[in-house]
Amino acid sequence: MWFFVRTPLYATIWALLFGYIATYLPYGIRPMTSAFVQIHSHLEESSTVCGASLLTTMKRIVVPLIIPGIVSGWVLMATMFFRELSLSVVLSRPGAEVLAVQIL
Repeated sequence: MWFFVRTPLYATIWALLFGYIATYLPYGIRPMTSAFVQIHSHLEESSTVCGASLLTTMKRIVVPLIIPGIVSGWVLMATMFFRELSLSVVLSRPGAEVLAVQIL
């Protein structure tokens, strides 16, 4: 967070974006990791044995099974973004505040 104060990126949307990614990426990755772990390799192997391509396997088997993990990670991160104040106060500028700063 304090890295951006001494750079030309300070008070830009890019500083907010990089700050949010660096701070909250682990919170979003955790639900998706657990969703990937729950998919057994036999599902993908059986799809390959039946003649499906890698793209078809991803589209019909893997993606529908990881959608709940993606949605839960998105909801978790969205609620964290709405209540995030410290990073937004330091990296935003007047006239371009995020919702938490405007509410404050």
